Amino acid sequence: MHQPLKPGRLLPLLLLLLCLPPSPGQATDWNYRIQPGDTIWDLSHELLDDWRRWKAVAQHNGVEDGRQVRTGRIIQIPEEWLNQQPISVVLNAVSGEVIVVTARDGRRIPAKAGIKSVATS
Repeated sequence: MHQPLKPGRLLPLLLLLLCLPPSPGQATDWNYRIQPGDTIWDLSHELLDDWRRWKAVAQHNGVEDGRQVRTGRIIQIPEEWLNQQPISVVLNAVSGEVIVVTARDGRRIPAKAGIKSVATS
């Protein structure tokens, strides 16, 4: 018999959920919403396989100064530049009120069984 996950056990899984999968016609860019205090240089150290690509990320997004990026702006990073590759995730069961916050664009989505998303490997 299948028992639903308790909310305390579900939270770590939900923290791994990063974004909704791109539609088949989209490029293989991963979207990130700039948070207060973020710089492309810092994000490159945290997210990229080679932090020295920070200038390429800035250029890819038409950003002139990677140290001053508007909070809330969505930047695109080619998936092959990430230090962890996105993988598909399906949420099989939820218990109680659960909200998924996507890293791709910061949307808040009520979680329900069967929701599909992407996490990093």
